[in-house]
Amino acid sequence: MKIPCKMRLINKYIIINEVEKRRSIIRLISLPLLIQFYVIFTLGYLNITPQLYNYEVIHTSAIIFTAGLLLLLTPTIANQVRQAINDKYYATTLLIFLAITYELTYLATVPPYYGLSLGASLDTATYLQSFASLTYYRQFLVSFAGPFFSVHASPILLLIYPIYEAYPSIYTLMTIQVVILMLPMPLIYKLGMKILNNPKHALATALLYILYPWITTAYAPFEVVTLAGSLIAMALITMYLNDRRAYWASLTLAMASIEYVHYSASD
Repeated sequence: MKIPCKMRLINKYIIINEVEKRRSIIRLISLPLLIQFYVIFTLGYLNITPQLYNYEVIHTSAIIFTAGLLLLLTPTIANQVRQAINDKYYATTLLIFLAITYELTYLATVPPYYGLSLGASLDTATYLQSFASLTYYRQFLVSFAGPFFSVHASPILLLIYPIYEAYPSIYTLMTIQVVILMLPMPLIYKLGMKILNNPKHALATALLYILYPWITTAYAPFEVVTLAGSLIAMALITMYLNDRRAYWASLTLAMASIEYVHYSASD
């Protein structure tokens, strides 16, 4: 009886090592795809290599960046799919997550902007103009509201910018916002399972997140501070789940989502 048990442990150890090896390979491939955008953009922006500073180069580089980001997230997405296959309640949670994300993205984009909602349009236009100034006019995230370091100064914009440039549209900004807004939902299911040890109760706990007022009020317009709340929630949940990588990633992004507004003596 002891030999088969040892064999299972050895096989499990081999599988874990193989998975970690594949993840390391994916990271090695994806990181250059991410870094190349900032290298190319910086060389063009600083006029070191002027021919790199044009929309076509930036757009192509942004597409490569986005592909690298998706590649980096592939193991995580595959892991969630495997968990959903083995747990129908978690599968239900993910399906509801996708459905609500799609619906909120529609509600956050089509009615306010095609309906010419002034409040939503003005706030989002601050970011659109900031990205346009960075792409076309060699201005560091300058909008009608002022430069980057005087309004909406959030480091996470430097991560959102290449994703936006891959497909420059309000849809892109709102999809990013809604996806991050909804990301705590699957994590809440896992936290519910850890605390309650019952998939039905865990699903009910995850569904309660939908009723949180944050969901119904924070999906329009696009605001960087909206991301901070969800990312902080994810940091707290992953801390309780003892997922160190997810914890540090969530915490770092949460801190990068806080707006730093300059105040002078004349303000």
